[in-house]
Amino acid sequence: MTRSNDELFSSILNNLKISGKKIETKIISDFIQKTIPETVDKSLKETKKQCKKDLPESRLERIQFEKRLYERWKKPIDLLEIFINICRNEGSKINQQYRAEASQTKDYVFDVLTKLHARGCQISFEILTLLKSGFPEGAHARWRTLHEIAVISYFIMEKGQNIAERYLKFEIIESYKEAIEFQKHAPKLGYEPLTQEEMTILENERDEVIRKYGKDFGS
Repeated sequence: MTRSNDELFSSILNNLKISGKKIETKIISDFIQKTIPETVDKSLKETKKQCKKDLPESRLERIQFEKRLYERWKKPIDLLEIFINICRNEGSKINQQYRAEASQTKDYVFDVLTKLHARGCQISFEILTLLKSGFPEGAHARWRTLHEIAVISYFIMEKGQNIAERYLKFEIIESYKEAIEFQKHAPKLGYEPLTQEEMTILENERDEVIRKYGKDFGS
């Protein structure tokens, strides 16, 4: 039992004056309900204070663990990181070389593939970080996501401009749906809701792509 819990228990006994008297459950319940907020606040402060003291030791343990893990798996970890950096650098070169031309010709395939490639590089670094920290299951889960991105990339490359354009435009549908959810929960989260003007812009963009691609595109 923590010190805060001891204080709560002692306070209950003292305030209810239980010596030789029968105590009704409702009296105990009412008193506890009044006492809990203050006790919880004290307990939280003590917990935070103790955790701050424990942080240096906890962090040192983590650093030492990751150092031992890297020493054991240095070769494959280094090779993976080299491979990721090669992919990132080559993607950057291709984007710089062909971006202007792709923009002029409205090459949607190029636009989608470069975005997916960038996303793939980001996920690859997440995988690397998880492996270095000793979370192989988490790394494997992110690797499945990386595989999905590769599949989507090959599919769009094969199907061409029409599918690539639809893929890009569907972001408008997702943005509108996210905005609706944000409006519902913003006050509770302490955020300012979007203005009516902002919502109208999103709605008009959504309606435009639905008119172009059909009602089903909205879902």
